[in-house]
Amino acid sequence: MSVQNKSDAKLFDDLHAVLGDRARAGDFELGLYGKDGSVLQGEPAIVCLPVDTPEVREIVDICLDHGRPFLARGSGTGLAGGAVPVGDPVIIATAKMNKIIEVDLALVGETSKILKSLNAAVKPHLKTINKKSLKSWWNKINKW
Repeated sequence: MSVQNKSDAKLFDDLHAVLGDRARAGDFELGLYGKDGSVLQGEPAIVCLPVDTPEVREIVDICLDHGRPFLARGSGTGLAGGAVPVGDPVIIATAKMNKIIEVDLALVGETSKILKSLNAAVKPHLKTINKKSLKSWWNKINKW
């Protein structure tokens, strides 16, 4: 761990109490999560790797208690700089949140679920979803 100042050290300790080694402040992680697919770069204070919604809630509460900004981030593949941290925030990297929560008339899932897993989850209920049918479905929704 290499945090920038004493208040960051307390913040890190509180996050580490919830996440264990999934709270990171090493140079490698800070550099990696300081950029996305764009050419922009920022400087996060701490990187958190939650695995479920309750952990995200705890991270947000801790950040609010410390008066620190936070930034939710998916896989960081965006090209517009949307995942680039500004103002030394705590990064909440959601890539490990990949469980399907529920399949009903609507699908409720976490941010990093991939199409293959989605197909497996809905197959007993619906026909297989592929990119073409998703695009067709999305176009119908946009016409409403």
